[in-house]
Amino acid sequence: MNKLVVNSTEGGAHIKGSKRISLKNVIKKYCQDPIDKSVITPFLSYADNADELIKKVIPLLKQDIDNLNEIITNSKKGIAVSHGIKILINRPKYNRLLPKKTEKMFDKLNQKAIQEAQGNPLLVNQIFFEMAIAKLKKCRLKTIMIMSDKNFKYSEKAHIAAVKNPLVNVAIYGAIRQIATRGLKVDSTVNHFLKNKKDAIIRTERNMIILNAAKTASESLKKSYRKTLKLLKKYDKTKDHNLLTSFKKEPIVLKDAEDYFKAGNWAHPLLDAKKYMNQKECAIQKYEKAKKIYYKAIEMKNEAIQKAKKDEKEHHDKMIKLVKYNELLENAKDAGRIDKNFDRALELMKEAIKLMPDEQEARWGLATALHHAQKIKEAIIEYKKLIKDFPDNNTFRFEYGQVLLLENDLQEGLKQIGIVMEKTDEFDSFLSKLGEIYEHAGMDKEALIAYNSYLKKYPYDYKIWNKKGDCLTALNRKATAKKAYQKALDIKPE
Repeated sequence: MNKLVVNSTEGGAHIKGSKRISLKNVIKKYCQDPIDKSVITPFLSYADNADELIKKVIPLLKQDIDNLNEIITNSKKGIAVSHGIKILINRPKYNRLLPKKTEKMFDKLNQKAIQEAQGNPLLVNQIFFEMAIAKLKKCRLKTIMIMSDKNFKYSEKAHIAAVKNPLVNVAIYGAIRQIATRGLKVDSTVNHFLKNKKDAIIRTERNMIILNAAKTASESLKKSYRKTLKLLKKYDKTKDHNLLTSFKKEPIVLKDAEDYFKAGNWAHPLLDAKKYMNQKECAIQKYEKAKKIYYKAIEMKNEAIQKAKKDEKEHHDKMIKLVKYNELLENAKDAGRIDKNFDRALELMKEAIKLMPDEQEARWGLATALHHAQKIKEAIIEYKKLIKDFPDNNTFRFEYGQVLLLENDLQEGLKQIGIVMEKTDEFDSFLSKLGEIYEHAGMDKEALIAYNSYLKKYPYDYKIWNKKGDCLTALNRKATAKKAYQKALDIKPE
């Protein structure tokens, strides 16, 4: 039997094997039969194995509560230690904690920890802290290291427990999004933490924000879970179905109607007003108030319907175009990726652009396709148009710079890439490539600057330490070159 799978996202997901049809046309064509709501009645009864399912749920809920307790406990400990670290490093006597000798020792211990951890990032910090604390004698730095070790352990335990609960994970993700700005990004190495007081404070505060989000979410969930567990245990004992059915009527509230209206919400006041007016007994004064709310809500409802109809009429043609546009994009991707028919892919991209010239996705796809098809001059033209129309899009300018480099326009290509890299650290990994370009062009001083900038962010890339050594050798700085080569060897002795 042939079945039709319809995709009515109208610009959302591209689902392979489905036919794109606008929601309005789907309703018009396929949703003609009246709905008999009584057919869902059997599904509203309890499942045949309800008692068995509840028996299985009870121990799972207990596990979840234990897990939430672990998050709460470790988050509290982590917040307390973070607060202590922040107070300590704010003191004037903690300004200079890291002598050169200790800094070098920490670098060596960190390398040793990386080797012993064998690729496990969690073990790296654990091993490093153990070795560093054992090496240090009684001093202010040792106190900070002991507290940092505890903070790391509590934070990791809270994080590992949080991974098991998707709702707590959402709260943590929200907190990370809240702090994920350029101003709050700091170097993550211990040496930098101890040398840069401002970054150390930011990093500590950031940790406290995340832990506090995990703790707050866990405490809120724990209340709900405990209430549910108590209810299910009681049901398991009594088998009283009334326990699982709510007979409590929602209160009718009319005094907050204006707040809802101000927010553009007419549905809630309309429902409450109707409920009140349908009561057998009600006060006349309050009935009149409910009636006013009802008519205002109806007026707002009608206005909303009229606006929706107007918007639908205005945007219908655009929606039809958007469905076709997305279909062309998907076919273009398949032509290039699966069939390797790049000429066909370019043809489809151009057709999509002609259909909706103001949309950027097909235009970017065309520029990228021309780039990969080695049609560099044509790609440059398309990237120039994109940058003109979307000047704040860093990706377009960055890719434009790369295409210019392929065209051997070194000066302009580096200029465009430089503009982007001044605005954002999103493309910092390109600094190593930038160093190679400078080095290939015989611009060893510029290459050295690029390599140094790259190594600040990625200090354990032994290949770039080697390249830095080559640059320094070319500049006749042999003693410094030797140190760079040695650094590469320390990272990768083989």
